Amino acid sequence: MYISDTQKVFHEFKRLLKPGGRLVVFDFHWDGSLISHKDKVLTRKIIQYTTDSFPNGYLGTDLQRQLRNVGFQNINIQPYNYSGTNGILFELIKRAYGGILQSGVENGTFTQHEIDNWWQALEDDAETGNFFVSLAGIIAYGTKG
Repeated sequence: MYISDTQKVFHEFKRLLKPGGRLVVFDFHWDGSLISHKDKVLTRKIIQYTTDSFPNGYLGTDLQRQLRNVGFQNINIQPYNYSGTNGILFELIKRAYGGILQSGVENGTFTQHEIDNWWQALEDDAETGNFFVSLAGIIAYGTKG
C-alpha cells in the first residue's frame, strides 16, 4: 500500500528468487473495512478517504493481476481478515486511522467536530460492548517459473 510502482518491486522480487522460489505478499484491502458505527455515511467517507490516502491503497484486490503481469505462476489468492470486538482492535483502529483522519481535518475533508464525534461514538460502543470491526486483507503467493 505504501509503494507507488509495485510492478517494479515485483519484478525485482522475481529477479531475486531462484527458479521455483515463492513470493508471499500480504496487503490490506482498506475499502473492505467494516466498522460498525451509527454514522454510516461518515464511516463510508472515512473508509474511502483512508483507502485513497495511500499511494496504492487498493493493491490488495489487485495482487493477482500484478503478480501475473510480472510472470509469476501458480498464483493463489486468499482473503484474510482481522475482526472482532476487543480493545486490541479498537486500539489498532485508532492507530491505523488516527493520523490519516487528522490529515483529512487539516485539508478540509472532515471537520474536527465530525471526527471527534466519530471517535467518541466508537469509544462509547467499545465501553458498552457494541464495538465491531473487520479489516480485510489479501494473502497472495506465486512461484517463479
